[in-house]
Amino acid sequence: MMAPWRSVILATLVAAVVSADVPRLKPGDPLPPLSGETLNGQSVTLPAALSGQPAVLLLGFTYGARQPVEAWSAWCRGPAGVAIACIELPMLGGLAKFARPFIVNGMRKNTPAPLRDRVITVTSKIGDWKSRVGHTAAAENDAYLILVDRAGVVRWQAHGAFGDALAAALAHEVASLPRSGG
Repeated sequence: MMAPWRSVILATLVAAVVSADVPRLKPGDPLPPLSGETLNGQSVTLPAALSGQPAVLLLGFTYGARQPVEAWSAWCRGPAGVAIACIELPMLGGLAKFARPFIVNGMRKNTPAPLRDRVITVTSKIGDWKSRVGHTAAAENDAYLILVDRAGVVRWQAHGAFGDALAAALAHEVASLPRSGG
């Protein structure tokens, strides 16, 4: 019989190998289904849950990514931000998946009630999403940003901490989105 910790390591390695075949997202690609649960406890799948509205998706793969993701989210809501929804997506893979109830309770406690539907915790296919956004160990604590249009098509993506140059690039891309239709 295999020790439980060896099973976790084996499952993690298998997930990493399986996700190696997932192509990186690029502008013009439809956003693959991304399922999770809001801090209000509602199961959602993007892009369908966006109801035809454009959005900036803010993915964070580590606890260290929390601050960059929150900085981007605050900018989106602020006067200099973009006029579309910004959705925080904490990606709880590996051992974090097992601590999910504690992590989610902490996030819920620290997130104002009106913003809880804009935070979606994801616990499956994390390796696939790392491949899709080009996640690297050197940038593991970055926020990974994906701009999707009304049709759920990827229009732009980047990663990094909040900064004026990257914010200007995102604002430019948002401004270039069609105002109605697809």
